[in-house]
Amino acid sequence: MLKDLQTVLMTRYNSVEGATLRTLSQGLWESEAPSSVVLGTQKGQELEHSTLPFIVFEVIATGLEQDFCDNRFEPLVQFTIFGDADNNSSSDVLDAGDELLSVFGDQLFTMANGYTMIRNDTVGQRKFKDENKFWNLIIEMQFIVEIER
Repeated sequence: MLKDLQTVLMTRYNSVEGATLRTLSQGLWESEAPSSVVLGTQKGQELEHSTLPFIVFEVIATGLEQDFCDNRFEPLVQFTIFGDADNNSSSDVLDAGDELLSVFGDQLFTMANGYTMIRNDTVGQRKFKDENKFWNLIIEMQFIVEIER
């Protein structure tokens, strides 16, 4: 089920519906972004990096409910949008966050292998600057997925 959810999220990001989010970010990765995105590329003695945010998602919790008819899975997915450390404003991160919510929030996605998504809720958001001075916007979404037994 988690692999199917990952596929759904990546497919949605790369779809027509995700076009604006793709223009506001360098990409969407599961668990971690490539080091070339995080650190930038070496040009002479200085490190150059894009000013566009990048997005990482991971399943941070899973739940399972069972009844006589179906199994219900409740993965909690954390999206973290990392913004430019040199940018004094977090507006680019917030813009990407708003677009991420419009692409993924409150949407019921078609899934493979007999799974049906029955609910999707945004359960939390927080913004801060980390120890590397990257802006971080964390958005947590709870997906409710069931499969008939």
